[in-house]
Amino acid sequence: MKYIFLDEPTTGLDPQTKRTVWKAIKQASIGNTVILTTHSMEEADALCDRIGILVAGQLRAIGTAQHLKIRFGSGYKIVIQGTEMGIYKVIDKLKAIINSITQLEFQPIIGTDNKYKSQLFFKEKCQLSHIWICLFESKTEDLITEYSINYTDLEDVFLKIVDRIEPAEQCCLQSNDDVE
Repeated sequence: MKYIFLDEPTTGLDPQTKRTVWKAIKQASIGNTVILTTHSMEEADALCDRIGILVAGQLRAIGTAQHLKIRFGSGYKIVIQGTEMGIYKVIDKLKAIINSITQLEFQPIIGTDNKYKSQLFFKEKCQLSHIWICLFESKTEDLITEYSINYTDLEDVFLKIVDRIEPAEQCCLQSNDDVE
């Protein structure tokens, strides 16, 4: 058995070349141990059997991608875009369907006039068909311009773990530009 260490192997590569490198890494991992560092949660999900998440130099979580998604994930994520008024109306409709929204984010889309994006996270196992119908009708009524429903991904998990850092620990994340 060999140990292969790779540090950011696909940084700066185009998507097609990145996939080719991923195939080579998968092939090289057969019968070997590959230790990979990456900032790409997509890459970690695609290549790694076990994932360790480091924050401020400390190991904050370790496990399979599925384990981390179950342990730290929010279940489902709905992303909607449109005007501020339209999004608020759709959020009210969704709240009538989903009883347990665990997190709600609302932000303007930079570089656009009066266009906003909202993300809702929920764990509840409700009828997704009711949510799809609500979103489809809301788009038909021009309340929103775009929508999607996804299961929590590793990027969401990573952001949730980073958000759990205590304020005193955040100083470790800041740059020490004044250190000589």
